[in-house]
Amino acid sequence: MSLPCPACGVTPRVGASFCASCGTPLQLTQGGSTIPDRRRAQIAPERAKGGLLLGLFVYASFLIFGLIGIVLEVSIADLWIYDLASLAVTILGLAKLGGESLSHLAWPRFSLRGSAQALGALALAVISAHLLLAIWPLNESIRLLYEFEALSIERALLDFCVIAPILEELAFRGVILSALGRAFDRGASVLLTAFLFATIHLSPISFLHLFLVGLVCGHLRLRSGSIYPSILAHSGYNLAIVLIDWYWL
Repeated sequence: MSLPCPACGVTPRVGASFCASCGTPLQLTQGGSTIPDRRRAQIAPERAKGGLLLGLFVYASFLIFGLIGIVLEVSIADLWIYDLASLAVTILGLAKLGGESLSHLAWPRFSLRGSAQALGALALAVISAHLLLAIWPLNESIRLLYEFEALSIERALLDFCVIAPILEELAFRGVILSALGRAFDRGASVLLTAFLFATIHLSPISFLHLFLVGLVCGHLRLRSGSIYPSILAHSGYNLAIVLIDWYWL
């Protein structure tokens, strides 16, 4: 049986010489299991630099796409262009990670305590988002934006609960979190990724609860060893936000 990687918490396969999730060197025991190799645990400077550059490249690309969309006032119907560009950058990042990206597709490991904590944190994020919107309403709600372009709630759910969670989780918890894990420890990588995730939405009002969502998704990604739980959590949060905006506010 292998012990969890000290850097990212993912349990490597038996016989592995390095963690497929973050690249931390491992050593083999006589029984064939893996343990952290403290003598080789220092990350090579070039590897750390490459991780930082890759993470910043993906983040900057998403930020630039968002700013372009705002400046050009891109309609919802034309957002597929932004989605394709984001997908291309994400695929490029996953390809750059190489074998590390394959760990994202693993079947997740679940724990009752971890799942309960994640659900509680997401509920807190939804409640805080609702309270902030009630205190400081945005000029245009999700419902008004979609109805203005004669789009239904089904289209909003597709955009917010399917496309956005998959793209953003693959980019942030898939590429950026793994890339930053080459330069920082587990906690710092999750914090930095959550911060970048919150800022990418270009909404100061939403920063705090989006930061919390980012922390939850990062925690789920590392604890479960898979990208699927973070996608599900992200989708569930967006679903609650869309339904509250559409039928309550």
